[in-house]
Amino acid sequence: MKLNKKEVVRAAISHKKTECIPYYASFRPFVAEWLKNLWNSKDLNREIGSYIYTVRPKLYIEEISKESNIKGIDFRKDSKYYKDVFGCIWAEKDGYAGEIVRPALLKDSLEGYKFPEPCDDWFVGIKEGIQNNSDLYCVGNIIYTLIEKAFNLRGMQNFLEDCVLNEAFAEKLLDKIVEYNLLVIDYLFEKNVDAIKLNDDWGDQRGILIGKERWIRLIYPRIKCICEYIKKKSKDTNIFLHSDGNIESILGKIAEAGIEVINPVQPEVMNVYSIKKQFGDVFTLFGVISGQRTMPFGTPDDVISEIKDSVHNLSYNGGLILAPGIIVCEDYPKENILAFIETCRNQDFS
Repeated sequence: MKLNKKEVVRAAISHKKTECIPYYASFRPFVAEWLKNLWNSKDLNREIGSYIYTVRPKLYIEEISKESNIKGIDFRKDSKYYKDVFGCIWAEKDGYAGEIVRPALLKDSLEGYKFPEPCDDWFVGIKEGIQNNSDLYCVGNIIYTLIEKAFNLRGMQNFLEDCVLNEAFAEKLLDKIVEYNLLVIDYLFEKNVDAIKLNDDWGDQRGILIGKERWIRLIYPRIKCICEYIKKKSKDTNIFLHSDGNIESILGKIAEAGIEVINPVQPEVMNVYSIKKQFGDVFTLFGVISGQRTMPFGTPDDVISEIKDSVHNLSYNGGLILAPGIIVCEDYPKENILAFIETCRNQDFS
């Protein structure tokens, strides 16, 4: 009996060889608009033949007027400004989330601060989206899961300083973020998602942002707590991790925490073949197509070659979901974008 796309992804994550290789791609607004016009289609996920449907909360709740004169913000003419549900203010330019220009916690204190509670107004259209894509594998995203949420709430530099100069507060803030995440997980379970995806960039091109030892001390036990909570609710719900950068040195601890799928597995900074050899029975690799090298600077033939090479060398015993290493950007040549989509859609990997 032929498997539907949801079942193919489940099989791949269970490290079973599948007849088809599951794939997925997400697009920056300008790329999405171009593809919709090209194909006269409103549903790009269906149009490209994706095996995965993702749900995520909207980032902002209100636009901030440049006439509001908020202290500490130098309003720029070429940007729009928004407040998120946590009270952080963002500057957006050309459709990019951009940067937080005013964090919610200006001091190293949680006094008087209250975390929001997830709701349908925040996860817009989640019920209908899951119902309309019931044949696809549905992933519920917790965006800015832990350290990135702390960066947002405190400002990146401030929180890095907290980790060194005021670790007690850093831990208290991280614990509160964990409590909030458990509420999001409860909410997503009510919507019957197939997986929970944790999104937390732990690395840069060189290694772990806060250092391996500090990561093990501050982040690992809390991520493990979140994973244990998910599996206690349902052993069948898979756990994804999105973390950019070179996280190879902590993959063993990530496995111990209970992560089953890692993304984007950047081939520019990590040896994907070594990871497959060492962790191929633990992790499913989700991504692996170079978003910094091949997609922006290669040719369509380079894109096709990398896809085929990945399938031939990384999909044995399942464990592979193809995707560009990062969201598809407008500076990628259009022919490379189409080469990725068509090669995956046609499943021609010979």
